[in-house]
Amino acid sequence: MRYDVQVVIDVDLANYFGAIDHRLLVDMLSEKIGDERLMRYLIRMFKAGILAEGELTVSDEGLPQGSICSPVLANVFAHYDIDTWFEDMVKRHCKGRVALFRYADEAIICCQYGQDATRIKVVLGERLTKYHLHLNEEKTRLLPFAKEAQRRGDQQGAFDFLGFTFYWGRSRRGAVIPKLRTSGKRYAASSSGWTSGRDGCVRYSLCSRFGRYSAPSSEDTSNTMRCRSTVRR
Repeated sequence: MRYDVQVVIDVDLANYFGAIDHRLLVDMLSEKIGDERLMRYLIRMFKAGILAEGELTVSDEGLPQGSICSPVLANVFAHYDIDTWFEDMVKRHCKGRVALFRYADEAIICCQYGQDATRIKVVLGERLTKYHLHLNEEKTRLLPFAKEAQRRGDQQGAFDFLGFTFYWGRSRRGAVIPKLRTSGKRYAASSSGWTSGRDGCVRYSLCSRFGRYSAPSSEDTSNTMRCRSTVRR
């Protein structure tokens, strides 16, 4: 169900991959994984350390960025730390509707009311501290992102998510719609652009929250349609 979004929280986690606590992660994985042999392999992987530029670093926290396992494990950690808490606790205590869109360490929270956004930002920082994580206070922003305000001519914010910049624009008929454009810095880092699969579906789901939108290109649009069918299934 759609609703009018007034404020978007652009969440930035400080050194997320490097700050994940191995012990906490193992406890989370043990809740769902009963295979002791698999758990031993995961623990060995954590203890193996990270080899970068010829230097081996062994630590009790952090996941190697670039490893095929890291995004999966990072999502598991954030699921217990952020996702379940948001669904079970945050939504119940908000005046209006709120929605979280997250993939690994990138997260966007859409809020119907600004007062909810302010409160969520505060309690999110406190929640992350319990899991040895921290918000990047300088980069975590509360952005005005109201469709009606844009329609009146009030300039609204823009934010980056999964390699794209989200902003309000106008359709060929002059209607206010959410639009996307490639975020140069993020796109260069991800190199995959608008990919099919989980991250593309999360991006499509976020677009749907604001209504009809304009995709960056015809190729991107075809990938979006594939994500749409995946979401429906």
